[in-house]
Amino acid sequence: SLGALQGVNPGFETSGILKAEFQLPASRYPQEQSAFPNWTASARFFREVESRVAAVSGVQSAALAVANPLDVGFTSSIRVVGREAEGAAWVEPSIRTVSQTYFATMGVPLVSGRPFDVSDAPTSAPVVVINETANQKYFGGKNAVGQLIALWGSNRLVIGVVGNEHFKGLAEAPPPAVYMPIAQMPMANTLLVKTAGDPLLLAATVRRIVREVDPQLPLFGVEPLEKTLQNTTGQRRFTMILLVVFASAALLLAVIGVHGVLSYAVSQRTREIGIRIALGADAHGVQALVVGQGARLTALGLVLGMGGAFALTRVLSSLLFGVGACDPLTFIVAPVLLGVVAIAATYLPARRASRTNPLTAIRSE
Repeated sequence: SLGALQGVNPGFETSGILKAEFQLPASRYPQEQSAFPNWTASARFFREVESRVAAVSGVQSAALAVANPLDVGFTSSIRVVGREAEGAAWVEPSIRTVSQTYFATMGVPLVSGRPFDVSDAPTSAPVVVINETANQKYFGGKNAVGQLIALWGSNRLVIGVVGNEHFKGLAEAPPPAVYMPIAQMPMANTLLVKTAGDPLLLAATVRRIVREVDPQLPLFGVEPLEKTLQNTTGQRRFTMILLVVFASAALLLAVIGVHGVLSYAVSQRTREIGIRIALGADAHGVQALVVGQGARLTALGLVLGMGGAFALTRVLSSLLFGVGACDPLTFIVAPVLLGVVAIAATYLPARRASRTNPLTAIRSE
């Protein structure tokens, strides 16, 4: 289950990406509705930080976004112009404001149309890019390029369709998303920097550049995007490790229990075993007797355990990904493994029983 989760393609690159987050204070970066989208202070900060970071030696590209790729951000209702009545039942898409270089920096593939460029200025016609999930949900999978979407009081032209990003984490299906250019929606709180080397080596430089542009603005969440991705599976990883530890402990206890019960049973049947050997029973026959008793105990335990496992499948389903709670392979391999280990635990008692001295055994009674 954990392996299947870690094998999911997040829809964007994480290798060599440094993430840094910030929050522009309204006192120094006013967002007056009357001036929208010409929020000059915010636009200047975004432009200077992105261009300066992109110019650093070793940096391949830099981009800004309103949320990091693993943050669902916020959602909003939309309507397709000409089909407004249908929009009432639609799932709200995630709204992503990004800079022109975002898709290239993050390795998000362009499916059709074009990405944002310098022509998408504040005074230009409003445009958006949507992801494949949005294209499927709102346009039935047909190419949405050239269609109009009504969002926040404006009709916005769909200029491109890109691949899906797993904003809600790898375990969740990619939600529909609508991207807007920062030039037309000057909002961002995340800086993403791509390098061919270790992204952490750029952390100090990025902090210095932001401090030069705005000495009072702190950065937080400065870390490789790979670490951010790992953190999204951290809870599941911890749960899986815990389950493995408990399962290993349970298996060990089962082995000790089977061994102890059979050792006691052999000691109680010493006279019987001695008589069997005296009457001609060979070592293999005695061992089969003891192993058979262990096999019966193991079979009883497996039947009860399988019943309990089936009863708990609903509880376990929330912890699984890519594997059904009643996965046939699991319910075959697990009891076989437990059975083999339990039978192996009967070896020492069976071996000891087969070496019983008949005379000593009879005299012991």
